[in-house]
Order: sequence, then structure tokens, then C-alpha cells
Amino acid sequence: MSTRWIGILLSIGLFSANGWAADNLLSANGARLMRDTLAPEAIAAYGTLTDGRLDGGTLNIGASLEVVVEFQSMVTAERLVVHRAGRGEAVSVVELLGSMNSSETGYRVLRSATVAGTQRRVAFDFPPAGFRWLMLRVQPADGVPDTHISEIEILGRSGAPESDYAFQDSPAAARQVLETIGKRLQLPYSDAERSLFADAADGRLDQWQTAEAALLVSGVADGRRRARLQARLNDWVGDARRATSGLRDPMARARRLLTWMHERALTGRYRAEQTDLSTLIETGDYNCVSSAVLYALIGTELGLDVRGIEVPDHALAIVYDGIRHADVETTTPRGFDPARDRAALAAFTKRTGYGYIPSSRVSQRRETSLLGLIALIQYNHGVAALRRADYEEALLANTRALSLDAGLNSAVKNSIATLGRWAAHEAKAGDFERAVDHIEAGLALAPNDAALNHNRRVVWQQRINAAAERLAPDAFRDLIARANAAVPEAGFDRQQALTYIRSARALAERGQWAPAFDVASQGAGRLNDPSQAELDRYRSALLARWMSAMIEADRWRDALSAAERGAEALPGDWRLRRNSAYLLQEWSEAELASNGPEAAIDAVRAVRSRFPDNAEVSRAARSFVGRRINELQHSAQPDRLIGELARYVSLLADEREAERLLAQAVDAAASSHIKAGRWERAAQVYESARRAAPGIVQGAGAYQQNVAFIGQEWLARAGERREAVAAELLATFPEVAAMPKVVASVYMKAVDARLKAGELGPVEAIGLRGADLLGQTQEARRLLRYTYDRLARTHVASEHWQRAVEVYDRALNRQPGDNHLLNNARAAWHSWANEFMSRQDWASAIDIYQRALERLPGTAAFEQNIRYCRQQLRRG
Repeated sequence: MSTRWIGILLSIGLFSANGWAADNLLSANGARLMRDTLAPEAIAAYGTLTDGRLDGGTLNIGASLEVVVEFQSMVTAERLVVHRAGRGEAVSVVELLGSMNSSETGYRVLRSATVAGTQRRVAFDFPPAGFRWLMLRVQPADGVPDTHISEIEILGRSGAPESDYAFQDSPAAARQVLETIGKRLQLPYSDAERSLFADAADGRLDQWQTAEAALLVSGVADGRRRARLQARLNDWVGDARRATSGLRDPMARARRLLTWMHERALTGRYRAEQTDLSTLIETGDYNCVSSAVLYALIGTELGLDVRGIEVPDHALAIVYDGIRHADVETTTPRGFDPARDRAALAAFTKRTGYGYIPSSRVSQRRETSLLGLIALIQYNHGVAALRRADYEEALLANTRALSLDAGLNSAVKNSIATLGRWAAHEAKAGDFERAVDHIEAGLALAPNDAALNHNRRVVWQQRINAAAERLAPDAFRDLIARANAAVPEAGFDRQQALTYIRSARALAERGQWAPAFDVASQGAGRLNDPSQAELDRYRSALLARWMSAMIEADRWRDALSAAERGAEALPGDWRLRRNSAYLLQEWSEAELASNGPEAAIDAVRAVRSRFPDNAEVSRAARSFVGRRINELQHSAQPDRLIGELARYVSLLADEREAERLLAQAVDAAASSHIKAGRWERAAQVYESARRAAPGIVQGAGAYQQNVAFIGQEWLARAGERREAVAAELLATFPEVAAMPKVVASVYMKAVDARLKAGELGPVEAIGLRGADLLGQTQEARRLLRYTYDRLARTHVASEHWQRAVEVYDRALNRQPGDNHLLNNARAAWHSWANEFMSRQDWASAIDIYQRALERLPGTAAFEQNIRYCRQQLRRG
């Protein structure tokens, strides 16, 4: 068989698709996002989903995302892969729809998937589907605020869906193929052919000689010519017998037969398409099939057990001697038992382009009889006829092959492929009835054939497209009903709107937007629900294109009028809501650049007043205000900043939202001073903001945190001005809950610094000054406790016991009842007394404990230790 001929067979959909490598169609070179109807955030969201990065953040675009991707030619998809962002259990819904018709209509659902749980990568398979346009929808499930997806892949490949058959599989029996094609073509066999096929019905020939049958199958219809060629073949048999007569071993005779055949019979050249035995006898030219047939014919006459092997793209012979057997690649003189001769394999591959398939690869080999080898002659005729688009002849050749070998599955598959190709040819010529008839014939044989099922949808779609421009709406709806009945799963019932859409599209292409919208709207209320949804989506897209054209031309009022028409005709349409928001964004920015802030504010108000309930428009207005804030936030004059912002805040109906944006602006204005270490200036920014908008200081948000941080850093660097700065901060920001703690912490650090430097004298005064600033507060008490405790413990560490207990006395005089100070004071007395107890100076220890009781009366541990020391003193 010819490699090139088989290649034609494979290209029409009979090669198993199990091995092809799938690509992500969304990132393929031929994929183009249709941006005309999309807002910038939707385009950005789509880019996030298809940028190939799995570390992206949560996708959050509001209610939903819907985009359309156009491909340069037909693509096939069969798997949806969703990569989730984060590890939460938020639920998202992803829906894929494909269309072979246009970007606006003809969509059918390929896969609708709910993505839930914690799995980071989730894959969803669906039957291979071909389309030119893909609609991708992503939306959070009910009650879920965000869509937690980082990447989406649609796995597939270029081209239409292909049928998936393994080499030895067959979608139908030979009998079914012969019956089906026989009814269609009446099988114009000659009398000789009918006789041969009847004789071969049981898988063997009784009336016909095998050589004569091979010549008839090779196209030699004339009996006298067959006789002449058979006589030549008989001469070859005699010559071969003489050449092998001295060899008793069958395998040795089989090997010698191959070399003899290349010396005497195969004297022409190898030609991949030369499959006929008759041509081989007359010219010496051959290919794998014709040479294998000749080898088997002569070998059988010589008493050898020769059979045929069919493999993908190729045929060879096999010789048996009892349990021994050897493959014979008949296209090369060294092809006997080729697995044992690497040089022979190399020569075979160089000559034919084939790779040898050994007997161990059982799934890719099919053993057949000599009659089966002869059937391959007609099979190759069928492939050649299909290559030249002679579909009737291709079917006839395949029926001839199956009449000789009912197990020739390749001929079954090629017959089905021929019906599909024939249908495509008829559809291109406009004969849709006949095209559908061919496809239905193929599907009767192979109901699950992917290519035929796809082609049936394509042909019906072509028929619908052609009719949409010439049929009246009622007649067109009848055609849609027929198409839907024929292929219910194709979604044709959604296309009743196509006749209105086609007319509107022609007007829109000429820029006649309003008439186009009027024509499209004529179908409103006249269609079934799925088609009405298609029409509404088209009208929404049409309005978006209309608005986009007006925006590009700076015709802002006309764009607003188009949006108003959309809101009236399609209330609640989310695309129009977003496009209205986009109008506000573009119009306001253009006015700001050309005519100043007041004109920009007027543009915002114009859109907001027309769509007061549109959340997307409100969000766009907030974004406009936010951009103005960003431009003003680095102002060196906080009072001026807040005054400028007041011009924009009036655009926001939500006062709390206005205060939030103002707070963000104040934070940004202060941050430049913070970064530069200008702490006093940063504090002035917040002080001015507090006076202008008291609401921004509520709660414990950024205001509270930022002012506290400013106080901390300012005090840390205030040096001798520390007390003045602390007093100013406490007086200026009494509402900042953390400020007393900040002041206390700064004084505590000052205490630590003096202690570390060994300057104990000023320590107590530092703590007292800080406490005086803080007043009667918990932080003042905490500061005093810290100051006295750290000073006393320093004396304890130096064993200056008297100084330590005196510090604790002063501390308790200021903060009587402070348990922390009490416990540490008792510990200091114990440590002092323990110095004498360790030297067994019991009298001195008793004196220390008695003094301790005078300072801290009622301490049971002191009394107990006095009793113990007296006991020890008496014993001594």
C-alpha cells in the first residue's frame, strides 16, 4: 500500500486520536479575543485566565465574565481544565459554548462545570467538538462574592473532530457496508466480478484461479488479456521452481524465491502507488501490495504456505513451516525475516519510507489469506479514487475489497470516510439534501463516528445559513425545526433569530446602527426562548459596538442615547451595564483633558442621572473620584487637598464611601512625609483631615494606626524636645487610643537607655515626667511601675539592698496596692536577708526581716523566716 495514499485516508479522520498532543486553544496563535463588546476590565480578566501563570491572584470581576474567542479555522476541543487560586472552598461556574456559525449566534453548550472543593486543578472532559467561535463564561455561584480561578485551559487541536478507531477495530460489519452502498449505487459489477465475489463469499476460491482473480481485481476486465498475463505468470512460476528446486528446506526456498523475484520479475522500479498485479507483470514496477501478491501467488504454486500481513500504511507477506514462520518484506531482495538483518531493514525503510512492524506488535498487525492480499489491491484503488474526489468509484472499490475479504476493516473505515467527504462536496455545491443523505448513510453504519457527527452539524448549519438570507421568517423557523429534529444535540433551536440577525448585521457593517438595532428588534417576542436569548445577546453586542463607534468618534451624547435604548429594550443586561460604565469612564476623562474638571463632573452626572440604579456606573464614578484623589494626594497643602476633593465627593451618594476615599487620600498624602522622615508634617496632614472630616477618625482603622506610628517615630527622634512633642501629640490626637501607649513606650526606652549607660540618677525623674504627661491613665501607672521596678532591680543586681528597697518604698507610696511592685519589693528584702543567712549570721538576718516587716507589715513569709532564724540562733 502507498504511504501517500494511506496519508489521504488518515487526513480525513480515520486515524486514532488517542496519541495526538493536545494544546491549550485559548493561548494558540490562531485564537483572537473579540474585544468589540468588552470593557477593559473584562479584557484584563481574560488575560489573567489565559496567561499561562498559575500563581495569579483571585479573579474578581463582579457578577460574571463572558468573552468570545475567534479561531482562524476549525478547532476541536475535548477537555476543560480549571486551575483554582487559593485553597478555599469557594464555588465557581465555568461554561463553554461553541459555534460554527458566527460570533453572535449558533452556540451550543460544550461543557458546563461547577468548580468546588479544595482541589487546585480540576479537569472536565466532553465529547470532541469542532467550532470556529468559543464563548467562555465564568461566574461565581450564588452567594459567592469572588471567582477563585487563576487559569483556564481548553485542550484540543486544530482541525475538525476525527474518528477514533484502532487499527483492528471496525465501526461496522462488511455486510452492512455492502448493503448500504449497494442500495445507493446499485453496484455496477461486471458478470466476471459477480462470479468472483460469489465464489469468494466463503473466504476461499473454488471456481476461480487465484492468479486470474488477482488480475481481474487489478482491473483487467478482458479475458484474453488476463489469459496472456496469466501465461506470463505461469512462466515465472516455472522459472522460480527451477531456481529453488535444489533446496529442501521450505524456509530456504522461501528466501531464494524473494531474491529470484527481484532478479527476474521486479525489474522495474518501486512506485508507491503501483498496486496492480497486471502492471507489475507488464512493466516490472511494484509496490508493497503488488509485490506481496506476486510473492504469495508464486510461493503457493511452489508449495509454500504464504499468507499476507496488513499493517497501518503497508502490507507484507509471511511464510509458515509448521510452527516456524518468517516475515517477508517483498519490496527489497533482503527482506526475508527482516528482524534479523539491520542492514535489510535500513534498505527497506530507505526504499519505501515504512518502518518495519514486528510480530510482537500484535495490535498493529492483521494476518490475512492470499485472497485478503488481493483485496488490498481494490482497497488501494479506493484510496486513490478518494484522493482525486471520485467518491462513487471510491465506494465501489471498497465494496469490491470487502466482497473479497469481509475482515478488511480498513475498507469499512474508508467507506465511511468517503461518505463524509462526499457529503462535504455536495454541501459546497449547495445540494444540502444529498449531503445530509450521504452523512445519514454513514451514521447508519457508524452512529458514533466523530467526523460524521461533526459534518452533519456543519452541513445543517450551512443549510441554515444559506436559507437565512432567502426564506421568510415563518419558513425559516420550519427549517430550524427540521434541523433540530435531525440533530437535537446541536442546539439549532437557538437559531430562529438568525434571519433577523443577518439583516441587522448587513446594516451594522455600513455603520447604520439605529436601523440595524430596529431590524434586530423586529424578532423580539416572536421566537422561542433559546432563540430569544440569542437575539437579545446579539442586540446587546450590537449596542456595544454602536456605543464603541460613537465613543471612538467622541460623539458622547450619541453613545449615551444608544445606552438608553439598550436599557429600555434589554433592562438588566449586564453587558450594557458595563458598557455604560465604560462610557462614563471614557467621557469623563476626555472632558477632563479637554475642558477641565467641571466638564468632567458634568459628564459623570449625565451618565449617573440616566442610570441611577446601575452598580457598574456607580463603581465607574467612584473610580473617577479615586483617580482625582490620586492626582491630588501628594499636595504639600493638606487644607487645599481636602478642598479640591470636595468638588468630586459630591458625585458619590454614599457619604461613608466619600469618607473612605478621603481617608485613603489623606493616608497617601501623609505617606510622602513619613517616607522622608518629616514626622511633624505628617502629623499636620492628619490633624487637618480630622478637623475637615471628623468621620475618618472613627474606629481603629488606618487613621488610628498611622497617627500612632507617626507619634512613635517622631518621639523616638525628638531628643530634648521629647516632652514637648509628647504633650503636643497627646493634646492634638486625644482620639487615638494607642497614643498614650506610644508615649509611655518612648519614656520606657529612655529609662532603659539611662540604665544601660549606668546613669541611674535621672531615671526616676524621667519616669515621673512621663507619668505627669499621661495623667491619671493606665499607661501612666504602667510607666511608673516599669521605671521603679527597672531601677530597683538594677540596685538588686549590684547588691545595693538599701537603695533597692528604698526605690520600692517610693514606688509603693505612689502606687499603693500594686501587686507587681509588692511582690518584687518582698523579693528584694528576701535577697538582702539571704546574704546573712548564707553566712549563718542569724542575728543580722533577723534584723533585716524585722525592718522588712516595718515597711511591708503582715508578710507571712517574713515572720516565718524570723522564727526559723531564731531557732538556728538558739542551736548555735
